[in-house]
Amino acid sequence: MITRNETSRRFRNIVVTFIAIIICFLVGFTSYAYFKVKKYQGVILPGIKIGGLDLSGKTKEQALKILGEKQNSIERNNKITIKAEGKSYYIQYSNLNIKYDINSALDEAYSYGKEGNIFKKYLDIKKAKKKEFYS
Repeated sequence: MITRNETSRRFRNIVVTFIAIIICFLVGFTSYAYFKVKKYQGVILPGIKIGGLDLSGKTKEQALKILGEKQNSIERNNKITIKAEGKSYYIQYSNLNIKYDINSALDEAYSYGKEGNIFKKYLDIKKAKKKEFYS
């Protein structure tokens, strides 16, 4: 026959075991989130794009160089065609003096996921896979 004292002890052991499991889970998840956030410290989060260019894992300087090269390529290799009254006119992008605000878009992309506590940063890393910025 099980006494009331034995039942109380079993219940207490179950509760203590359950609490220990929850604490282990929380410590494990917090550790995982911490190291995931630390991995992306100083670089652009995975999945972040600017103007269609994937800049995942790049430092700010690397991303600025990539964006600058892309802008120069666009200016050199593209032209606008205007057709009017049966004639075609061509204007090179470089003649239009179009300027993109690369630094502003880069600052916004780089700072995404860098503010808040560890859990907010972790969630931002998870959401970043769908984030795109434009200059």
